[in-house]
Amino acid sequence: MTEWDILGIDPTSNKKEIRSAYSALLKKCHPEDDPIGFMRLRSAYEQALKLAEKVQTQHFAHDLDKDSLTESSEEQSVIVEIEEEETAYRSTDKGSGFGYEYIHLEEPLADARSRSDMVYEQLSILYKDVFKRRDIYEWRKLFLQVSLAQRDNVEAEVLRFLKQHGHLPHEIWSYLNEEFSLLDKTNFPWEALIRYDHELSLDYLDPHAACDFEHFADLRFQVFQLLQQMQYTESIKLGLEATLLYADDPVLHRLLGMAYYRRSEYEQAISAFTRMLDRIPEHEDALIYRGYAYHHIGLFEEAVADFKLVIKNDAWHAEARKGLNLSLYVMNQLNKGSSSSNLLPYAMKGSDLETGLLYKCNEHLLVWPEPPPKENFMTYLERNSEVVPKIILFGIGFLVNVGLVIHVFSLLWDISIIPYLLIVLPILFLITLIYYIDKLER
Repeated sequence: MTEWDILGIDPTSNKKEIRSAYSALLKKCHPEDDPIGFMRLRSAYEQALKLAEKVQTQHFAHDLDKDSLTESSEEQSVIVEIEEEETAYRSTDKGSGFGYEYIHLEEPLADARSRSDMVYEQLSILYKDVFKRRDIYEWRKLFLQVSLAQRDNVEAEVLRFLKQHGHLPHEIWSYLNEEFSLLDKTNFPWEALIRYDHELSLDYLDPHAACDFEHFADLRFQVFQLLQQMQYTESIKLGLEATLLYADDPVLHRLLGMAYYRRSEYEQAISAFTRMLDRIPEHEDALIYRGYAYHHIGLFEEAVADFKLVIKNDAWHAEARKGLNLSLYVMNQLNKGSSSSNLLPYAMKGSDLETGLLYKCNEHLLVWPEPPPKENFMTYLERNSEVVPKIILFGIGFLVNVGLVIHVFSLLWDISIIPYLLIVLPILFLITLIYYIDKLER
């Protein structure tokens, strides 16, 4: 959304029109009621005035009325009205914590740089406090104090800080991307954390617990990074170290469970995912991972229970359906010939009718096909029953024709040509035979 969209007008260099639009919207957008909207409106207004000034000074506005580029007495009254509104806002919100003095456009360069340094320090303080780090209100409050004049300097410091500090919840990354267009930056290292929610929430940390949460959060993020790099042994080692600091974080247990699963240590994976599910019951990924871990160690009933719990919440979950039917199929194979029970009715009980039908299909799909019979001369003739007789017939006919041709030539013409025929005719025979053999191979 551009500054013109926010102001609700078409692009123009007419400052009177810009100020009139801003004045009308200013009455509807009070900073106490909508601080974010007020900040965006003011930023759009300042940017529009800058663009209008640039157009006028460079004489690019050929189609604009010259009289519209001078401020009339009516426009002057609009400016006075805007100043009165902003003065009222400053007096109303002074000391409220939002710092609305940022609406001053002109600011010395030294002050802008000082503000940049201060923002970097505030970012460091905010990041070190894990419980403020997870609070989006703290981030909004920090950047509400940044004016348009300070924006470029502050943005450079924000980028420099974020490149070195990536352990943020997805909600915070989304907000920062909205403010600073991080996805448009070249080679930004945490692009994947913005695009996808890797569930690195800090909400499950207890502020009353005796723990160095800053160190814990750093360790947990290293576990995540090692897991992404497929260094599962190292991620498990750091994850266990982190549990010594704080053992009640379901996010850490999820990361550990995934690392154990990738190493085929299924019992440890089950333990980790169970601890996570104690805090977050019916977590979809944890149930899927634990279900497959149960399947791998032969606990098929437990696997079925986990997959069915996922399907209860999402009837068309592909991985849950696949895992359920694999487990049911193995259970059915193990119980074949047993007089105790048949597992197929179990699959079709109640709301699992569709799953049962899918299971019946998979019962055939999961059976390995019979190996082809061994090749011998008779099977070869059988497979090529249409071509082989033609080759044999052609060979017999060819030999008969060769004999007749030689006999005719010996009676009617010079017998000296017969050696040449004995050379040419076999060549023709071989060419024809190769054609039929190629057809046979196809």
